[in-house]
Amino acid sequence: MTEIDRTGEVRQRLEARLEQATATIRRLSIGMALMFGVIGAQSAYIIAGHLHAPPLGAVGSAGATFIAVSTLALVVGAVNPSGVVHAAGATEDSSW
Repeated sequence: MTEIDRTGEVRQRLEARLEQATATIRRLSIGMALMFGVIGAQSAYIIAGHLHAPPLGAVGSAGATFIAVSTLALVVGAVNPSGVVHAAGATEDSSW
């Protein structure tokens, strides 16, 4: 086996592992978004109940909060899937 053949094989294995890691990270980010939504919804429900809102109003505010927080977390993850935070208009090679 030549060196070029082994390099191609190594590259294929690394690409397969990268795809698997990317899929795992995506599943984890969806799980985190849902968890943040549940925590936000529970907080909204508790606050609404504490402010003497009717039970249906408290559930409604919790549902709206769940949708808003989960969607926001998913959109942020979709816009920046690498997890690298950039300043507005900045690129990776720009300096501060």
